[in-house]
Amino acid sequence: MKRGGTMHKDPFEEYIRQGEASQYEKAQAWKTAIGLQAVDGLTPSTYLVDLAKKNIEGQMSLQVLHTLLENYYESYPNQEDRTAEADIVSLRMSELLLEKAFSFTPNEYLSIHRQLFTDIYAHAGSIRDYNITKKEWILDGDTVTYGSVSELGATLLYDIEQEKNFSYANLDMSETIRHLATFVARLWQIHVFGEGNTRTTAVFFIKYLRTLGFTVTNDMFADHAWYFRNALVRANYQNLKLGVYRTTEYLERFLQNLLLDESHLLSNRCMHIYSTNGNIQEESIQYNDNGYTISRDAISDYDATSESETVEDMRCHMENSTTVPEGRVSSLDEFALINKLTQHSIYNPTYVKVGVGDDCAVYDTPCDVDQLVSTDMMVEGIHFSESTTAPFDVGYRLGAANISDIAAMGGTPRHMVVSIAVPKGRHTSYVEEVYQGLHDICAEYSVNIIGGDTVSTEGPFVISATVFGDVPTNQSVLRSGAQDGDAVFITNYLGLSYVGLHSLLEGSEDYPVSRSVHQRPIPHVECGIIARDLGATSMNDISDGLSSELNEIANASQVTIFIDESALPIHPEVQAYCESHQMSPYLSMWTGGEDFQLVGTIPADKAEALPAETFTIIGYVKAGAAQVLVDHDGQWITVEPKGYNHLDKGIL
Repeated sequence: MKRGGTMHKDPFEEYIRQGEASQYEKAQAWKTAIGLQAVDGLTPSTYLVDLAKKNIEGQMSLQVLHTLLENYYESYPNQEDRTAEADIVSLRMSELLLEKAFSFTPNEYLSIHRQLFTDIYAHAGSIRDYNITKKEWILDGDTVTYGSVSELGATLLYDIEQEKNFSYANLDMSETIRHLATFVARLWQIHVFGEGNTRTTAVFFIKYLRTLGFTVTNDMFADHAWYFRNALVRANYQNLKLGVYRTTEYLERFLQNLLLDESHLLSNRCMHIYSTNGNIQEESIQYNDNGYTISRDAISDYDATSESETVEDMRCHMENSTTVPEGRVSSLDEFALINKLTQHSIYNPTYVKVGVGDDCAVYDTPCDVDQLVSTDMMVEGIHFSESTTAPFDVGYRLGAANISDIAAMGGTPRHMVVSIAVPKGRHTSYVEEVYQGLHDICAEYSVNIIGGDTVSTEGPFVISATVFGDVPTNQSVLRSGAQDGDAVFITNYLGLSYVGLHSLLEGSEDYPVSRSVHQRPIPHVECGIIARDLGATSMNDISDGLSSELNEIANASQVTIFIDESALPIHPEVQAYCESHQMSPYLSMWTGGEDFQLVGTIPADKAEALPAETFTIIGYVKAGAAQVLVDHDGQWITVEPKGYNHLDKGIL
């Protein structure tokens, strides 16, 4: 089954499927090399992809590609350094992956880093001489404990020697997978280098797996590089106070798909420490695919401005500046600020021809899809306030709301444009943090930020985003398709955002899952695609409350929807909050909104195929007047679009 985030046109697929053996190997090497750049938030240029195709087809040798790439960046010195890094490292990595020679030694590990990063990092191939920490989004800002600088070389030698002397003779395949997951997790945790550890570890590990007889030629590293790093983080982190423990569970899923051709759903979201996924225990970790690299580089890199500088100050500074750091905007026009804020924002370059920087972005689309477009806007004082929503979360929530609209159509989000109206006197740091949130959610779902606009205003802060996506031709899941006999489904829990908002307003530090859902909601793109592929007849995302969304489906489809209220799953935090406030938990579900779960209908005979861990059947559809009825303790109650009030009905 196709999954969100990997459903894009693969430039190397034709060679993998139809090419000769040599073309197949080259295509796999290039695909893996390019995909692995994502672990550090890098995307190679379309120029490199074109060169790679010529190499695969035998038109150019790798040596010629080295020369062409070097000449290209000498001819175009204004190209972003990070794009150049992605291109150069991708070429070197494909070369390493095609080499058959390999030594399972610490020197080989250091050599791989040196070959990948010479002239890119100052100390390529050298063990770092300083201790490091890296804030991880999936750890809610905490860090893995990395190897101590005084023991790096000794630890690397020890781990490799231990593995070299280990015998797999008496292990079954599940035990083998678990052992391999433990080995690569320990190797990565050392973090021998200052930068480039995950990419180096991946190349070393792939080549080592080949010596064990595994082919390692499917798309796992190429399409799930971010998941791989997330799983490494999760395998090396524990917080006993939070009940979070080290586990190789997620690495094992990755390796089972990689080595045994299994088909586990690899979701970064389920790894967050505050994950609400029903089948994940407390120790689950969520991780933004692009990790700390985005936090460090994406939008907060204003060398010439201070945190206290306002937007107007920055405009004046940029207008009057005669020297601009390399890679920065050199002169201010109406798009200068948006250009600066949207640096490094192409997370899936497959279709992007021109991103930020021209009058329009230019992107291509495949011929077998319908395009989807949706817009959301947030106004300070109406949709959010400083007391409940940090600047980062403003951007994150806006991005999530837009992506969720695409999910509700059964589509895949691709691109986004963002416009902001910034109050005069507002600090630039606020704007940067808003865009940081947007970058993180877009990175998670491989959504490119390809443009936008920015203006100053006397009014409140306003931010608007338009998202572009696609869905296979004639397969959009509309609100108007519900039919007599359909089952009604929802994904996961409702009411958490309601509880999160009210606990924030009350100043409560309880209900951490609810606060997380309210501040950083989760768009259910993968669930939307699953439902679409199984034949869902209608779908909506729950942004305004279950009552509103079901009525929209009933009215659009001209059917009666019957809901069994007792079938609605109740999260423990929703139950606890509502009990403490003497209210029904169902009220938060019907009227709360902003959970961004999906609700929809599907033929009854296909409902059983929906994954039970993420879908719940809550009712059915009958021909009749356009309305929603709920069975509450045996009594059928009409649910108005605004929801029904339990207090008015005398239920409490």
